[in-house]
Amino acid sequence: MIVEIIKNEYNIDNDKIRNFCIAVLDNKKEEILNNMLPNMSYHDTHESGYHNYILGIFSLFLNDDKFIVRSNRESGKRLFDLMIKDKVFDKGIIIEFKVTKDDIEESSLKVKQIEEKEYYLDLINEGYKDIRKIAICFKGKQCIVR
Repeated sequence: MIVEIIKNEYNIDNDKIRNFCIAVLDNKKEEILNNMLPNMSYHDTHESGYHNYILGIFSLFLNDDKFIVRSNRESGKRLFDLMIKDKVFDKGIIIEFKVTKDDIEESSLKVKQIEEKEYYLDLINEGYKDIRKIAICFKGKQCIVR
């Protein structure tokens, strides 16, 4: 109901939101970056802000009979940040967010954390073959998608 009110009241561009979600699902790094950068603030210094931004978009606009969106759940050896299951095309996506004060290039290599902690194991156990791993790293107004 809230989504309908927002869409109708504020004339939300569903195509733009859906295209952003598809860019994430298809791991189109440049498109993800281009959609996120205008919305970032130098004052956004907590990982949870970015996490909730993406979680909100996916939960409101793609959490239907085709997709399952999960946040902060156990899989493998720890908790992943975000998992999206595309039930139509059998794609699984793990997204890890990082905010750093250090070298953003070095921090963006945290995608290996997905491998090391085996966040993808639930997807494998459920039969997903196409599993994508995305790390989104922020430092001030800089952003890197791996």
